[in-house]
Amino acid sequence: GRYEIQILDSHGKQPVGYGDMGGLYRRWDNNRDPKGFDGTAPLVNAANPAGEWQKMIIKFRAPRLAKDGQLLNYPRFISVHLNDQLVQKNSIAKGPTRAAQRAGWASKDHIFIQGDHGPIAFRKFKVTPEDFSKIKK
Repeated sequence: GRYEIQILDSHGKQPVGYGDMGGLYRRWDNNRDPKGFDGTAPLVNAANPAGEWQKMIIKFRAPRLAKDGQLLNYPRFISVHLNDQLVQKNSIAKGPTRAAQRAGWASKDHIFIQGDHGPIAFRKFKVTPEDFSKIKK
C-alpha cells in the first residue's frame, strides 16, 4: 500500500479536495514547507450519503521500473469511477501518499485499507489484473 484513494463520507460537500471521497491523497514530507503536497481532488463529488453502498472501480497502473529498479514511469490511476461517475482520470502518483506502508517504488505490492475516518463495510472487493502495456507513459 503506497498510494491512497480516499474512502470516507463526503456526500454533499462542495468544493471537494484531495482528502474527500475519490481523491488521490497528498504526499507528505516533514522536511518540506508545506509538509503536505501534491494530491488530486476528485473531478466531481459522486459520493452517496453515509449508510448507502458506494461503488468504486479503480484502474491503476503500477510504476514501470527498469531491470535495475530505476523508475521509468510514475504510477498512474488510469481511471477511478465512483458510483458510475469518473472522479480521477490519468492521475499520476509521483510518490507514496501520506499513510504509505512502504517507501520507494515497486511494480507489485499489497492493497492496504486504512480505516481511520469512521466505520466502513465492504460488500464486495475484487482485484483483476489488466494489461496497460499500450499506455506510453
